[in-house]
Amino acid sequence: MKKKNLHNEALKPGMVLGSPVYADNGNFELSLGTVLTSEFIVRLQGFGISPIRVFDDPEVTAIIKDADLGDDSKLVRKFIPSGKYLYLHGDIGEKVYLLLSGELDMIYVHPDKLPTKLYTWEKLRIIMAKGRRISSIIKPNSVFGELGPLLSKPRLVSVKATENCLVALIPADTTELHQTMLLYPGFGLSVAIGLARQMQDRIRKISKYNTLIQRLEPVVKEFPLIYLTIAEKLKNRVIQTKSENLELLHEQMKHSSLYSRTSRFQKEGTVLRDFFPHSAPSFKRFNHEIFKGFEIKDVPEGSVICEPGSPANKIYVLRSGAVGIYQDRKALIKYRRKGDTLGTVSALLGYGSKNKTFEKRKLKIKTITRCRYIEIDARYMKDSASENPDLILHISRGLADRLANTNSELLESLTNIEKFVGRLRYGDSSMLGEIGTTLDLCHGDPLTQEFCKDEIETLERMRETLETIEVNIEEILSSTHMGATYYPH
Repeated sequence: MKKKNLHNEALKPGMVLGSPVYADNGNFELSLGTVLTSEFIVRLQGFGISPIRVFDDPEVTAIIKDADLGDDSKLVRKFIPSGKYLYLHGDIGEKVYLLLSGELDMIYVHPDKLPTKLYTWEKLRIIMAKGRRISSIIKPNSVFGELGPLLSKPRLVSVKATENCLVALIPADTTELHQTMLLYPGFGLSVAIGLARQMQDRIRKISKYNTLIQRLEPVVKEFPLIYLTIAEKLKNRVIQTKSENLELLHEQMKHSSLYSRTSRFQKEGTVLRDFFPHSAPSFKRFNHEIFKGFEIKDVPEGSVICEPGSPANKIYVLRSGAVGIYQDRKALIKYRRKGDTLGTVSALLGYGSKNKTFEKRKLKIKTITRCRYIEIDARYMKDSASENPDLILHISRGLADRLANTNSELLESLTNIEKFVGRLRYGDSSMLGEIGTTLDLCHGDPLTQEFCKDEIETLERMRETLETIEVNIEEILSSTHMGATYYPH
């Protein structure tokens, strides 16, 4: 993008800094991309900083004009060129951001891959090599960057512009953000709804990966049985006919490396299929005063708190005991810590929807032990937030903690599915390769075709299944890689 140098008297509000600006005394600095306001220009003139480098690009000017907040806005605006990072995983998070225009990607790297003491260029190199796209920010007025300040932790993801972006900066270290949410309950509620949307996005992705594994699992289980059946039939046929061709075919199948691999495929497939995001730990300091005035329900073990099909308009806060989220008779998640919240994502998404439409519950919530809990009606979240802003802060911190854990689990799931699917489908020694080899061997002998007809038809269906999921695999894996589409071949 073009840039030019201007003297102070030529600066105008709405221009965008093309390089950082620092005062000699260190009391004033503006980062690259900052949108100049009248106040900033006066301060630049006061410090005698000149000339100033600014962007000289019609596209940048148009973006600033279209998303104008007004020159007297208290929020600092910042322009992020396409391909540039707004912040990196591990940075100290002292601001929350509001997307005004453009699109950004959230990129995650497992913390074990990022040592704490790294130069920025070293960290960036690791993020670019090992980072996976876990979500995108595309909706104007979306709040993001709140996880670190909410949890008093460094940044938990990196954020990169996928096109030219404009964001507004909300000064908010942990203390400031907590105070802002308490002073402005409406903002706190927006933060909580935003976190719920992110959780929904992660859960949908995990569900998609599980569906893929479920489609692959029958092939993984059935193929070795079919393979062994063909081998056994060949062996019997060799004994009967003394055919050298059939004996050679049997030897090729017998010495395949498939036997040792299929058991591993089955085990890995089961692990991935059963994946479900775990509950996050609650906070050590649980403020019981937050829920003063709420009715505490005391129910025995085995009590159903809500059934599948019931409206998802309640949030449940655990005071004591243990509760499970059940699918059929299987407990997917267990909550047993004071302050744990259940049903939060669905309830907040319903409240935040255009017509405040609450979906139906898909899972059962049932007590594992005797429990005491509080029930919050999400239809009246605005009133609850106004009367008790600490409640929204508590819910938001719980969602942020759960989301941080789910990011790590999502990355692990992505890595496992890529390895699993890669070994199944690609290369001569893959399952698809083995199916093709077996079919070629069988089709090469008319007698084998005749007495293995059913098995051959089954193998052909399996090959078709593996080939037809290629689009799904590429869609899933390419959506998580940065910079380029994922090409498995």
